[in-house]
Amino acid sequence: MASENDGKGVEAEAAGSGDEDSKSAGDARPAERAAPERSRKARDAKELLTEEILYRSQRANAHLKNCLSGKIIFDLDGKGERYFIDWSGDTLKSGPCEDSDGDCVIKVSEATLMKIASGDLNPQVAMLSDKVKIQGKSSLAMYIFNLIGARQFLH
Repeated sequence: MASENDGKGVEAEAAGSGDEDSKSAGDARPAERAAPERSRKARDAKELLTEEILYRSQRANAHLKNCLSGKIIFDLDGKGERYFIDWSGDTLKSGPCEDSDGDCVIKVSEATLMKIASGDLNPQVAMLSDKVKIQGKSSLAMYIFNLIGARQFLH
């Protein structure tokens, strides 16, 4: 289920889906729905880190989910934008943020991030060539790039 999270981000159930047709007409709660099928890639870093990441989180395998427990901040070079991804609970939360207080801070340009997401750039090569800079838990960075770029941890 994707829903607003106090206006500060978006939240998605890590597993499971609801059925809109099973709700009764008198039920005042919003209908739960499964993640939409994606027919295209994210157009920019904002879409990747706020929408696409939620879709991918619902398809991630259990091992990857267990390794991504913590708050990750993406600091986009040159744009002055920051986005958080937090999977410390049962659901992944993501959205824009102002602070840089996280378990892992990843400083990257939007162009480099989109190349990683498309598979045109290996994230480990990007880190070794200083196109991606990591502060904090580097293991979180490695695993989040598996969710963003590679498909092997998705089912």
